[in-house]
Amino acid sequence: MNERYSRIQKMSLAAMLLALAGVFTIISKVASVPGIRFASVNLAPAFTMFASLTLGPGYGVLVGVGSDLIGLSYSTGVYNFFYTIIAGLYGVLPWLFVFLTKHFRKTLKFPYVIYAILLIIVCVLAGVFYGTDIFDQSNAMGENAYWLKPLVLVGAIVLSVGLGVGLYFTNRHFEKGFGQESGIPSPNEIALICLVVELILGVFGKSLALTYYFEVLAAPGATFLNTAYPYLLAFVLVMLPIDVIVYTFVISWLSIYYHKFSRAKGLINQSKEEQLPEIDVSTLSEEEKKELKPDVPWAWLIASGVILVLIIVCIIVIVAI
Repeated sequence: MNERYSRIQKMSLAAMLLALAGVFTIISKVASVPGIRFASVNLAPAFTMFASLTLGPGYGVLVGVGSDLIGLSYSTGVYNFFYTIIAGLYGVLPWLFVFLTKHFRKTLKFPYVIYAILLIIVCVLAGVFYGTDIFDQSNAMGENAYWLKPLVLVGAIVLSVGLGVGLYFTNRHFEKGFGQESGIPSPNEIALICLVVELILGVFGKSLALTYYFEVLAAPGATFLNTAYPYLLAFVLVMLPIDVIVYTFVISWLSIYYHKFSRAKGLINQSKEEQLPEIDVSTLSEEEKKELKPDVPWAWLIASGVILVLIIVCIIVIVAI
């Protein structure tokens, strides 16, 4: 399904998403999860990923980078460019991953992969809590560690189950309205994209940004915590389940109502009668077959790949040091 929005309409939607993302970025800087350090819920990545999926990577980068720069007005610390890079990648990676996930949308009707990854994350959290002394030595949870650890684990399990149940009904609603044949990412597909993107950027990327801040930007002795990368990685991992479930449902329902509005305004053709007839590929020449294939976004793939490789190299160097 192709929307026929004008550039002005796309810019207007991007401006609204940027305003929402900017507000939630500011809120995340002044409000945090009580009892857990470095933990805050920020909806800005959800609006950035929605812009990436519906408007394209250019608008996604605009919303992501713009919201991060807006948040600087309420930041009292030193500017950390890693956060701006991560915010920009939130606007590119979802759009790139759709090129992969669209090839197995029928398989994602039963999202066992998502459930398996969430189960692994819960097991990793349990191992970090009770198999290591990271949170005890670092005093990351303070005096509340005794009851916060089981509470976080139970919360992660409940959220994972809630994600599965919510995805089931959200996906049913999506299929009734659009069907599997549409070109719109399904809620199951969005959940997988959110999970992978949040692991890459929200966990590994944010941990790298925190390590860079404490080891390079902050004054020596600015914190009494252990600021080694594995420690910060464990802290950030705590918020992964809630981030994934919030982002998934925000993006899924925004996408559903966005495309319902587009269809109501006649900007997309949904009915099968309005769709073009199927083309017999066997009767086409090689040049015509090439024209039917979508262009691979090599420029975005190369740029994103280089940035991700640099992030991985930085992580390896920091861990090695």
